[in-house]
Amino acid sequence: MKRNLYSVLIAIIISAICSLNLASALDVDINKLKQEMPFMFGSSNVSNDFWFTVPPCFDDASGGAENFIRIFITSPFETQCVVEIPAKGFYSTQKTIPNDVIQFPLTPAQAQVYVKKGGDPYVAEKIYKGAGIHVYADAPLTVYVSVRYHYTSDSWLCIPTSALGTDYIVSSYGDMTAMFPSYNLPSLSGCVGVFDDTKVTFTLAGNPQSVTAGGLKPFESTTVTLNKGDVWMLSSKGPNADLTGSIFSADKPVAVVSGNQCANIPTDNQWCDYIAEMDMPTYIWGLDYFVGQLPGRKYPSILRIYAKYPGTSIYRDSAMVGTISEVPGLLGKGWLEQRMHPMGLKPHSVCISGSAPINVVQYNTGVQEDGYPLPNSDPFEMSIAPLQQYQKEVTFCTPGLRGNFGFTDNFINLVYETDGNGLMPYDMMFAKVESGQFTWKQLNQKFPGKDEKFTKLIQPGDRAYALKLIRLPEDGVYKIKAEKPFAAYAFGYGYCDSYGHVVSANFADLSVVDEIPPDPHWTVSSDGNITDGTVTDIGGSIANRGAIKDGIQADPPSSNLARINLIPGYSYNYELKYQEFIPGKSKTTNWTLKVVDPIKAAKAYIRFSDRRGNDTVISARNNKVGVEDNLDIIKSNDNGIFLEVTPNPVENNSTINFSIKQSDKISIRLYDQSGKLVETLAETFYESGLKSISFKSGNYSHGVYFIQLKTSSNEKAVPITIIK
Repeated sequence: MKRNLYSVLIAIIISAICSLNLASALDVDINKLKQEMPFMFGSSNVSNDFWFTVPPCFDDASGGAENFIRIFITSPFETQCVVEIPAKGFYSTQKTIPNDVIQFPLTPAQAQVYVKKGGDPYVAEKIYKGAGIHVYADAPLTVYVSVRYHYTSDSWLCIPTSALGTDYIVSSYGDMTAMFPSYNLPSLSGCVGVFDDTKVTFTLAGNPQSVTAGGLKPFESTTVTLNKGDVWMLSSKGPNADLTGSIFSADKPVAVVSGNQCANIPTDNQWCDYIAEMDMPTYIWGLDYFVGQLPGRKYPSILRIYAKYPGTSIYRDSAMVGTISEVPGLLGKGWLEQRMHPMGLKPHSVCISGSAPINVVQYNTGVQEDGYPLPNSDPFEMSIAPLQQYQKEVTFCTPGLRGNFGFTDNFINLVYETDGNGLMPYDMMFAKVESGQFTWKQLNQKFPGKDEKFTKLIQPGDRAYALKLIRLPEDGVYKIKAEKPFAAYAFGYGYCDSYGHVVSANFADLSVVDEIPPDPHWTVSSDGNITDGTVTDIGGSIANRGAIKDGIQADPPSSNLARINLIPGYSYNYELKYQEFIPGKSKTTNWTLKVVDPIKAAKAYIRFSDRRGNDTVISARNNKVGVEDNLDIIKSNDNGIFLEVTPNPVENNSTINFSIKQSDKISIRLYDQSGKLVETLAETFYESGLKSISFKSGNYSHGVYFIQLKTSSNEKAVPITIIK
């Protein structure tokens, strides 16, 4: 399809392997944009659409006090945010506060598909129509869920719809009621439909005691059909019964949240606490995991380790500690449970790796094993991010923000790559939001002290990693950034209370080789609209793109489309629409771009991304300008620039007329139709007002070009045609 650029400037910027490789830019500096908003690129947890559910919590210990679920939402932009639960008739909206946090309070009856006391009977697996929780907005969000009951709680980071998978292995914990026969406190897992007519199969694993409340036994499967917003909640039944290691397999992406109504960890170690975590889809699993020790505990955490493929060897600090021989499989063969390191050793952080993709979940244990006086803590579960999914910037908040029922202690476990001297790099920065702005400080100065070195390297080479334990001084909204990727985990303790979750993560598809970003095609009309846009994710490696095998052009597997969105803050007066596609499944889709108000200037930066984290960004603008005959007065030009070339088409000589509102250093450049810089025509300081320079076309070939005028804060470009 021809890309017709007659009246609209289109700049194509392609990135590969989550990094923009900018050959040229006819518009805003995309590298600067990426530096300012790294969450808008790649495959992070920051997005504008989320689905999840809340496994039922244990409220017997509340003593009649109010319990609640809080959805915490942060965004760097002001945008209207919606939380909706169709079956419950719940619909609530709020505007986000840029660089701050808003919260949506939900009652247990609203958030959970059912409310269950500890002594109530187990509930058989059942589909709850439209009971899923939907969070959405026009601009990107980070979403956390905090289940905050009195004396029992947990939290998790929400995975966006664009990053959900079709295959999951459940990480929960077993029913501990052999110790308390009057209670029924099951292992739970809820699967949420995100698209209509989704076929989902659940295969039970667990341990020899595992059985579901509906009677399903290990290695037995059952299949259901979910529509958008439906929740399929499954429960174990009986002492020690556990859903851990069970498999969800769907033909379209689904969300899975697993946990336990009140778990002893281990099951014979008091005191129990509600645990929950959003399960990680298998396509994002990696090979290497740094697991930080948890402060204030005498003994190491428990780890549960899962493998994508049977026959996977598991290593701790480079020493083999087990093999997962079956998938799915029961405890010991299909998944492993181990202390972080052998008991009797001083608690320390460890490296867990696999010979094939694995998943690691950390469990904070019950406090009984520490002895009296009991520490301020309680069980929680926390997914660990693989090294391959680390990020360079994270934003997070504490659950006690805005006067909520908070926690006594709030911590961050920060895993980072050390510099050449084995120290924290100076570019690692920390900030707290103050009046909507982040005040940055060098992290190792803000939080001095000796960090813990990981004793073995996971990856070959000279890279080394360390753990920084940060005790947050108060509730708030915080940000950490650095030049090299890192991971951060938020957790906290209170009396008989705790929470823990990964702060942020990438969700790049590590299961395929895909170095090539999506390929958009379009035709632009004279009014600046695009009605026939298409985009296709090509897949494969850059080196082998278009390779011929046996006389046929290769069509390598791709990670497929993930997101299409306007970049907020840089886009205005344009409306983007696209045909609904299934992230990770759809290879191609159609899209349109329409100017909202045709008499006003419009600009759009459209990002097309795939599941590997490759991005293609195109920019479009209509450049509507109204001027008086003398060209001195700019009537309708949002960026304060007038630019024209006369005559146009250019046969030999033309004049470039331009005007800027205020004196500034400007550049005038000539680009060809592909976006390649041909020549810089002027680069100097100009006073405000109308100016002119001559333009000679004799050195250039016949074709369509663009003249770009750029000031320190704005830019404009117009197409010209050179004829011979």
